[in-house]
Formats: sequence, C-alpha cells, structure tokens
Amino acid sequence: MINGDGDYLLLPSLATNTNYLLYLHNQGDAGFEGTFSVLLEHPGMDDAGITAVNAPSGLVCTSTISPEVVLKNYGENPLTSVTITYDLDGLTGPFTYNWTGNLPFLGTEVVSLPSFVAPYGNHVFNVSTSSPADRRVRSRRNSKAEVELDVDITGGDPVVEIATDNDPS
Repeated sequence: MINGDGDYLLLPSLATNTNYLLYLHNQGDAGFEGTFSVLLEHPGMDDAGITAVNAPSGLVCTSTISPEVVLKNYGENPLTSVTITYDLDGLTGPFTYNWTGNLPFLGTEVVSLPSFVAPYGNHVFNVSTSSPADRRVRSRRNSKAEVELDVDITGGDPVVEIATDNDPS
C-alpha cells in the first residue's frame, strides 16, 4: 500500500543481480504493536488473463450473442498469442478463439469474439485464457471471468401506429 491508502505500488522493472533496500514505516504510537506483510511477486514470463466482459451482460434481447472481453498481458514477455475459450453455462460451447497480436507487459486490448446462438433464459457466460505464446501459464490469476445474463428473445411490447386522413367517407 502507498501511505496506507490501500493502493498497491507496482515497481518499475528492476535489474537482475542488483541489491535493493525496502523501507517500511509504521506510523503507530509508542507501545503500539502492529504487523507488516510484504508480498514480492515475480510475474510469469508468459501469463494472460481476462479483466472484464464488456458484452454480453444483463438483459440481452437477441439470441445471437457477440462477446467482447478485455485481454490483459500479465507476463513479462510481450503477449503474441493466446487461446480464449468461452461458453454459456458450460453447456453451449465451448468455443475457442486464437488471438494474435502484440501486447506489452500489463497492456490490454478489447477482443471481439465470434458470435454464437444462445437459448432463451438466464445464463452464465464464462471466458478464460490458456496457452499464451504457446507456453504453459505460470500463474492462473485473472485468467478467467464470468458474467450473468438473461436472454429474452420474446421482445418488448409491440407498438401499433395508425395514420388516418380525417375523411370518414
């Protein structure tokens, strides 16, 4: 955390074989005991995940679902390919999409996935990543996401408009 505000500090790239000194400061009063924890996490070289599902979500008034997700590179190496797998309730699908591109460390990209037809009703859309750069994932954090949706293809109330010419004959 930075100054106790709950935010995490991401350090810039650190040089290998270099000694660093980390200072921790507890602002507690005299006689106040507290504990610290420091998590030093080394990101995987090749690691990708889904940070958000932009679509579908909520009420969907069509049976054709066109998913849109946010892909993030958590690995140190530029992300050049990843397999995105998605389904509906674990029953419709699974579908796979082989993404290619060039995402730097912590870079994100909105990915539009191929559409599929969903049955009427309440569902859970699941999406996950695997095989970044054709390598084994070192960390599984944030590699998957899900969102609830309601497919209602019955539509809304019909609107009928009648135009007359004011001539009763």
